[in-house]
Amino acid sequence: MSEHCNDTAHRRNMLPSKETATIVVAAPSSGSGKTTVTCGLIAAFAARGLDVLCFKCGPDFLDGMQHAAALNAGRCMRRSEGTSGGRSSDDDEDASSEFENGEAMMQQRTANLDGWMQGSREAVRSTFSRHAHARGGPPDVCIIEGVMGLHDGRNGTTDDGSTAQVAKILGVPVLLVVDASKCARSVAATALGHASF
Repeated sequence: MSEHCNDTAHRRNMLPSKETATIVVAAPSSGSGKTTVTCGLIAAFAARGLDVLCFKCGPDFLDGMQHAAALNAGRCMRRSEGTSGGRSSDDDEDASSEFENGEAMMQQRTANLDGWMQGSREAVRSTFSRHAHARGGPPDVCIIEGVMGLHDGRNGTTDDGSTAQVAKILGVPVLLVVDASKCARSVAATALGHASF
């Protein structure tokens, strides 16, 4: 009984904390604007003085470089505009100058999450937790950018290796980015279909 309780507590510790707002940015397909929306959110939150941590579903490393650039841009905006927020201006200036060197950028690097390549749900949770607490405390915001379409994974019959699988493993909500060009009411059907699939 005690072992089961300890295991349950351990798994809870590897999930997003209540202090950290966490969201998955997904889409029905590639090319829908996931990276654009993700980078916009990263820069906007960073410009408000929030501590933002980024993740990417799948093995992609190029999006992580864009995440780092967006984070740096948001911090530079905050520094240049003197936006008020939760942290002091002195702390923010220190953080901005530190982030501009390579070592700090490595500490802020985007971590990859993949339910298929990592082999287990526990591995995904562990990677999330390890990255989220690498700097001594939980961040204010975690943004997880999806890969391909929300339900696209290693095969056509399960969510294995998909963005949806990562969202389910971590128990976090999904922001669906839909390209609404050349359509109208059909966008509602697309969103409803993804929500109920």
